[in-house]
Amino acid sequence: MLHILWILLKFILILLGILLGLILVAVLLILFCPVRYRASGTKETDSFRDISARARVSWLFGVVSFQLQYQNGTSAFDFRLFGIPIMKLIQKFRNRSHPAEKKPQNGHADSLPANTEKSTNEYARTKIGHLFYRLGIFFRNLWNRLSRLWQKICRIPSSVENFTLTIQNICAKIESYQKFLEHPRTKAAFSLIKDRFFRLLRHVFPTRIQGTLTFGSSDPSVTGAVLAILGMTISLHKNCIAVTPLFEDRNVILGNIQIKGRIYGVVLLKTALELYFNKNIKYIIRRWKHK
Repeated sequence: MLHILWILLKFILILLGILLGLILVAVLLILFCPVRYRASGTKETDSFRDISARARVSWLFGVVSFQLQYQNGTSAFDFRLFGIPIMKLIQKFRNRSHPAEKKPQNGHADSLPANTEKSTNEYARTKIGHLFYRLGIFFRNLWNRLSRLWQKICRIPSSVENFTLTIQNICAKIESYQKFLEHPRTKAAFSLIKDRFFRLLRHVFPTRIQGTLTFGSSDPSVTGAVLAILGMTISLHKNCIAVTPLFEDRNVILGNIQIKGRIYGVVLLKTALELYFNKNIKYIIRRWKHK
């Protein structure tokens, strides 16, 4: 009996070990296996309707992937798991479970019974009845509107008093928020949030950008302004886009772009933990809850 219990316990422990190992592997994959993304877009004509774009997000070396495509004004998406098109399988399953119903055959329309003619007296009575009914509704609505207008006029003094109190409360809240924002711990918390936000943006931003851009405007100053903006943002695109300006009397935007990047889960988790356990941020949360 003890031998059987020991074998059963051993079997349960092995199963628990395998389960914990699978959970550990899944956590490590989520943290250290990056989510990769890539996107591309092309515009070769003057019409914006001819833009073609494609984006793909994958994880675990393409085991899980999602793709979105836009071309000639139509869009399509595809989700794959181990290379299997999941959306197509779902659509096939729906088509099999809900076959198209046969349309009923067109039959002869049932003939409607002929309406009986009303007498002249009954018709006149009906018209008079409708007239008095509409007059009653009109006077009742008029009375209701006048009553609501009178109630609003009577509430004007109390509304003025409430408005004065509201202005005083708003001024008090503005002063309170100003003191809260000027507190050293609040400034330190916002500084940390700003630093982590820009660090996260640098991590999420594409690691590779390639493309060409040919543009021009009927106004040469606009073309010069765009060139100035591209020069100021060179730290973002790293001068990987070949720009060809056209100083002609027409508006032109042509080109193509390809971007590629990755996102690590461990970076997101690290940022979240740093913000969650920061004392200054906890101070802000406590102060905000007690407002």
